[in-house]
Amino acid sequence: TDWILYNPSGENGGNAGAISYPTGLQFPPGAENAIGLAVYSALYQDITTVPDQTYDFSFYATAYTSGGGTSPLSMIASFGSTALPELILYGSQTFQEYEYEVTATSTSTMVQFSNPTASRWPMFTDLSVVEVPEPGTLALSLVSLLLASGHLVCKKTRKTSELSQFI
Repeated sequence: TDWILYNPSGENGGNAGAISYPTGLQFPPGAENAIGLAVYSALYQDITTVPDQTYDFSFYATAYTSGGGTSPLSMIASFGSTALPELILYGSQTFQEYEYEVTATSTSTMVQFSNPTASRWPMFTDLSVVEVPEPGTLALSLVSLLLASGHLVCKKTRKTSELSQFI
């Protein structure tokens, strides 16, 4: 699914924009590109989710300021109806990781990033949304694994003792 770019506030003449990353950005390991948001712009994508399922929601973010300024910049991220704490980014051009545990409320969840400011460009990369196994499911998987390995050990021991009768 593609990202949809829009201007939620109607500011700046209703224009919305995304920028390509500037040279000199220090990407996190494995990342090769980033998305930057123009002033008053927002970017969203609807993803398929399971109601009441918990997810690990993570991404890397930084602020791009032409001229290398380091004053703070805010970016707002949300997962469905869950508004995450406002991110305060600095123009260091080094990405910082942000991680949240969120719960889906429907079968489709909007993931959104927005730039509520009139200057500078927040950027993000390496977005990840991963299901968190329920504690009961994890425990059941562990018990199943232990039972299966115990069964294999017993079976191997039995075969060894059966073979020793013939020697």
